[in-house]
Amino acid sequence: MPPASGPTDPFAAVAQIRERRVRARPAQTLEREMDRALADVKRQRRSIAGCAAAWRHAVPPELAERTSLESFARGVLLVRVPDAATRFHLDRFLKAGGWSAFTRSCSASVKSVRIVVGG
Repeated sequence: MPPASGPTDPFAAVAQIRERRVRARPAQTLEREMDRALADVKRQRRSIAGCAAAWRHAVPPELAERTSLESFARGVLLVRVPDAATRFHLDRFLKAGGWSAFTRSCSASVKSVRIVVGG
C-alpha cells in the first residue's frame, strides 16, 4: 500500500482543518464607537457655533450677556437664563421679530428655542 499523502500525525490534520474553518473574531475595541461619538460631538459643535454667532448678531447685547446657549438637538436650541425676568424679556424679544432675525442668520435649522431658568 502506498503511503498516504499529507501529514502522518492525525492531530496535525485536525489542526489544519481548524485553521481553515475557525474564523478570527473581530477586534473587541471601542474604536468604532469612539469615532462615531467624536463625529457627533464635532457636528454638534459646528451647529452650536453657527447658532452662537447668529445669537450674538440677533439678540441685543444687554440681553445676550445674560443668556447661555446650552445645547442644540433635533432643531431645539436650549437657552439658559438666570432669572424669570430675563426669560420674560427674551421671550418678548423673540416674539417681536427677534426669532426671524435669528433664524435668518443661523446656518443650522432651528425649529424652536427652549428657555430654561436656572444656574
